[in-house]
Amino acid sequence: TPLPTPAGLAATPGPGPDVDLLQLAEQLTHALRGVRLTSCKSAKDRTAMAVTAEQAAQLAADWGVPPGDAAALAERMRRDGVRLDNARKNTGRSAYAFSRLQRQWLPERLAPPEGTFARGRS
Repeated sequence: TPLPTPAGLAATPGPGPDVDLLQLAEQLTHALRGVRLTSCKSAKDRTAMAVTAEQAAQLAADWGVPPGDAAALAERMRRDGVRLDNARKNTGRSAYAFSRLQRQWLPERLAPPEGTFARGRS
């Protein structure tokens, strides 16, 4: 599948282009066998969402996992994987620091599963 161009992404209306550009950077780096890092301020909440989304996308691209199954795997990693433990070690709570309002504005690809987030410090 051909990759979209950055210019094409910039012309896309709505809130999605930034997320699409992040996904394009992931795909290009992976295709070139490069190294790319994702880290938010505290390296736990937004980072966890981005890393698990990328891992699921790689499962789909490299191993033929159907997109719906890849999304379910991302949710499973967010709910049962090591990322919640990272949040607990940083804040004392096994929850991602997103409010309900923040969660509703996140693109679905980067949104934490219900029951895994609570308003709190990051």
